[in-house]
Amino acid sequence: MEQLDARKSAQQAGRDSITHGFTYLFQGVGVLVTFATIVLQLTGTFSWLGWFIIPAYWAGVRLLFDFLFRIFIGQRLDAKYPLSLPSRAAADY
Repeated sequence: MEQLDARKSAQQAGRDSITHGFTYLFQGVGVLVTFATIVLQLTGTFSWLGWFIIPAYWAGVRLLFDFLFRIFIGQRLDAKYPLSLPSRAAADY
């Protein structure tokens, strides 16, 4: 019984590590997109429509990441870590 608990804990830790990695990727790219958009807007590179890039990233790409995570990445994590459960962190990015 202890070995099963240890395997479950190890698999959950591995799954959570990958989930957090995707969360950090989304947030890191979002910060770069936000800063780049602000700089380009202040230098006059974009028209005033350029300000829509920031909310488009945070809303649109979040939906894309959520879709990819639930459809593709989640299934692969289920296969790789069958004793683990999806963490809430997958929906937190």
